[in-house]
Amino acid sequence: MAAPFNAGTYDHHVVTLSDRNRSETRVFRFAGARQYRLQVEAFARAAQGGDVAIFTLEESVKNQKVIDAIFRAGDRDGGWEPV
Repeated sequence: MAAPFNAGTYDHHVVTLSDRNRSETRVFRFAGARQYRLQVEAFARAAQGGDVAIFTLEESVKNQKVIDAIFRAGDRDGGWEPV
């Protein structure tokens, strides 16, 4: 990220993933995401008694699978790790 604390200020949000050998790289771009504004708006809704988005157990399991795949990929000599 060119500006990790102000992502989107200078360009789209960009996440670059490379394998260990940097022989393969993928770039993901996200336009229009304003993470700090979204966080403040979600907090204000919750503070006013509005709906609060809660992660389901299924979503939490999927997130953990991604985290586990990241660690497995880090233990290997490179390449992509399926999730």
